[in-house]
Amino acid sequence: MQVSYNKMNSLAYQQKNFELSLRYLDSSIALSAPGEINNAIATSFGDKGNILLKLGRFKEAKKWADSCLYYYQNIKFPPLIANAYSLVAEIADSLGDFASAYHALYQEKKITDSLNTAENAKAVTEVEKKYHQAKNEKTIRELNQQKQIYALLAIAGLLAAGVIAFYLRQQSLKNKQKILETEQRLNRARMNPHFFFNALTALQRFAMKENNGVALASSLSKFSHIMRETLESSYKEYVTIRQELEFLKEYLEIQKMRFPSTFNYSLMIDGELDAGDILIPSMIIQPFIENSIEHGFAAISYTGELRVDFKLENKLIKIEITDNGQGLSSPGSRQNEHISRASQIIKDRIYLLNIKLKSKAAFSIDNNKNGPGVSVQIQLPLLYQHENTTG
Repeated sequence: MQVSYNKMNSLAYQQKNFELSLRYLDSSIALSAPGEINNAIATSFGDKGNILLKLGRFKEAKKWADSCLYYYQNIKFPPLIANAYSLVAEIADSLGDFASAYHALYQEKKITDSLNTAENAKAVTEVEKKYHQAKNEKTIRELNQQKQIYALLAIAGLLAAGVIAFYLRQQSLKNKQKILETEQRLNRARMNPHFFFNALTALQRFAMKENNGVALASSLSKFSHIMRETLESSYKEYVTIRQELEFLKEYLEIQKMRFPSTFNYSLMIDGELDAGDILIPSMIIQPFIENSIEHGFAAISYTGELRVDFKLENKLIKIEITDNGQGLSSPGSRQNEHISRASQIIKDRIYLLNIKLKSKAAFSIDNNKNGPGVSVQIQLPLLYQHENTTG
């Protein structure tokens, strides 16, 4: 019975009948044994928190999201815990509790901060230890020349202070860059926290409806590859254009399974580009594609069209992402909030890329000039895998 309620919840959610979906979830949760901890219960809590968030009932959503996080922490499966943290952060952001949102999203950054702080303290202690040792040796050696000793100590103190100040400043700059890089690793790994669960539900419905083992195996293979690439992208800074195209195609096919007959897509590449050798930053396109599907096509009455073009212009890679969805004409909408977060992620990544490569990468986002929808323009330096540009 609990499985049936969960299936009916998924169907109601796809139809955007959130109130009905909540009732099915309540029925499913009511059938759980007291104190029972498993994936199904935790997922039900998370789904309920997500629906309450969409309905604007943020305080209620927070309670269920916290319960989801607690259950997943007991299950001890890191990807699920990460999804729960992402939902908790989104709800905290909606409540204006930015401290909690920051805490949830950047657990890895806080650990990195702690390690860096410990390393800095150790380095400063070593410098001071060497300085005092040198001072003592010099005092003993020049005991009969007090005036010179004091003068030399004063100079040594100033130099040591200058060295320490310079060292700490350099470490601070490095730490800031490491923090930003850590944040970007988290952002590259962060897809819609419920995409995986929704995709699995879609695969389940497909299996029950089509009864086609070969097609199901192919879809599962795509889903597995998407999940693996998403997790590995935290440490994979660059991918070839061919790898990115393969990832996007699989991601889009899964999305088409979730939203049948909602949109079409095309992935185009300039014939002058060597897709197997040219590198681009990983996961730099997916956030905007997600926005087009999840928000741009959410309320349109016609078939959505999504297009991604890779071009070579003036020895630069130009990526253009266009859709014919709702566009950016509704200030304060959830679509605009989502695309604003995606824009900030890409802005930070391009900032790091320009620092590292001394390049002039850039991007822009605006409504289409000749029709409905959004147009994203990303400009990247030309990097080749065979030149080992990434170090």
